[in-house]
Amino acid sequence: MKWGIGLVSLLAFCSVAQNLSIEVDDTWPAEFRQEVETILEEAAEKIWEHLDPKPNYKIVVRYDSAGPMVLYREYSSLPDDTVEMLLNPDLTVSGFKAQLIFQFGHEFGHVIQDYNRLRSTESKNNWLHESLCELLAIWLLKAEGEGQIIDSFRARSIQLMEQIRDWKPFIQATEELLRDNGYARKLNAMIAYKLYPAFKENPKLFNAFRFLPKSDSELEKYLEEWADNATKSFSDELVEEIKEVLFQEHE
Repeated sequence: MKWGIGLVSLLAFCSVAQNLSIEVDDTWPAEFRQEVETILEEAAEKIWEHLDPKPNYKIVVRYDSAGPMVLYREYSSLPDDTVEMLLNPDLTVSGFKAQLIFQFGHEFGHVIQDYNRLRSTESKNNWLHESLCELLAIWLLKAEGEGQIIDSFRARSIQLMEQIRDWKPFIQATEELLRDNGYARKLNAMIAYKLYPAFKENPKLFNAFRFLPKSDSELEKYLEEWADNATKSFSDELVEEIKEVLFQEHE
């Protein structure tokens, strides 16, 4: 039995290795390089197992004060098939692992969203893309047993999220603000925590990230476009579930 389990695990690892490559380059201090690469590989595999079909990602992670970000293809010095990701956790603190996972999780969300196609920074719907990336970062930290850290850091957002009874009018009232400022982090986190229980229960929902439309439509229309995109390649049920949870009244 032990040999059988080991073989299954080995085959699963080989499958991941064929489609997912994460390289920590020499911009990282040598004494941290192997540890950082191990942390990132383990974190990536936690979300990777829920993606179906498996995309091909080759990611080179640099230690750079300009991060965290992923570089658009025209600004990257790497081949077109390689993601250049910049992270900048504070390696001088003992708890840098949580910060590293959070930054990586957020940027990996942009990778799943196909950031070169989506061009979030040029979109009026960047606020939704950012909220979904925040969600993935929170999900990863909790999956890694670091949930208390992020919950403490985002405590005010959780408190505000729980105070909202009816989310549809709240989103409608704040959408104009969000469309003008995609990086309203408190609001991004509120939306992320609103969605988190559904993604915890069904991580397959992360597949919906891959079908986000490149569009400036307002949210209700944008969600319809998202569902249409998903239907062409996968299933609109994922998007419909996200929409239902987002607009669900808080009990």
